[in-house]
Amino acid sequence: MGTTRASLWVYPAENPSRTVAIGRCVPGYIARHALNLTEHYLGKVNSLVHQSFISPYWIGIGTSLFAENSQQPVDSDQVAQLKNRALDTVQFQELYRKLTRQDETVPAFGLEVPNPKYMVPQETRSR
Repeated sequence: MGTTRASLWVYPAENPSRTVAIGRCVPGYIARHALNLTEHYLGKVNSLVHQSFISPYWIGIGTSLFAENSQQPVDSDQVAQLKNRALDTVQFQELYRKLTRQDETVPAFGLEVPNPKYMVPQETRSR
């Protein structure tokens, strides 16, 4: 990846987040490697972060920087789809975006309210 800078922090608790964030410009093979590392060190991936909340070239493994309303829960079958080596970068990124579609409403205090972290999908934005 050319000149890559990495910052590593050790999570100070015994139960780290199992959330992964992958930017929209990260190559598929590197994104798959991040998913594999997450499973190796943390056991499994529980949720993915919507790409509008992160820098295009950024990856977060086990990150707790994002509110739950900016994440989408995933199961092991969905993670396996992302880890499919037959996917090129474009296909990987399309699948990632499909899996991280946000809910327009979220439960709060027994009600369904508008998601305060909802990002308007790019294809519906006015130009």
